[in-house]
Amino acid sequence: MDGEVVEKWFAYWRSLALGLTADGHADALTLTLGVFWARCRGGYNLYRWTGDPFPVDPGRIVGAAGAGAREISSFPYIGHDASTVYWYLLRAVGGGGVSETTTHQLRRAEFDGDGVLVGPRSNPPLGLEVERLSGGRFRLEWGYDPTNQEVSPGSFVIYNDVGSPGQVDYGSAVGSVAFEVGPPVFAWTSEAFDDGTRVWWGVRSISPGGVEEDNTVSLAAEADATGPPVHTSVVGTRTEDMP
Repeated sequence: MDGEVVEKWFAYWRSLALGLTADGHADALTLTLGVFWARCRGGYNLYRWTGDPFPVDPGRIVGAAGAGAREISSFPYIGHDASTVYWYLLRAVGGGGVSETTTHQLRRAEFDGDGVLVGPRSNPPLGLEVERLSGGRFRLEWGYDPTNQEVSPGSFVIYNDVGSPGQVDYGSAVGSVAFEVGPPVFAWTSEAFDDGTRVWWGVRSISPGGVEEDNTVSLAAEADATGPPVHTSVVGTRTEDMP
């Protein structure tokens, strides 16, 4: 019984509030005092929140558009804080005011410390591996998955901890690899290191606009600059030819 009462309340609360709620105002229900849906042909609603990219509640409505719209903007009174990541979600709304429940039309918007919008980022590399080569060199390999990317990478940059042992220095790149569509694996080979040198490695992607994603996945390996073992003596035996 209690559950039914709650459901009925949520079905009618906007009307009882005469549309005077944040989302009611966004949906233009204030104009109709919450009695009927204003966009009779349907349209689109833009939601925004911070924190978890997939929350239970998509947050408040921060923008609205009609059925024939091809773009949508946030309301003029919606601001953005510096050093903050926002998530925006677009949902279609029917002529009766019922919204779809998709979570696919999701976009990330990041603002730096000066409140300037940071450009779109590419996805981080996947499956980083480090292989020891002869002569104290290392070979790094990784892949890339474009699923849900904001933009394709322009290149990948390689970092290590040579300048700060034990901690990858993401301020000083030691190499780069151009991005190409198609290759399942990207690779890069380092210079030679002294035998036994332990090196940490990390790889990040950079967008064509120069925006670098910030993954901190790293792997360590020790350089192997030793040659094959030297035999101190050689023993030979004489065998007779078989008839």
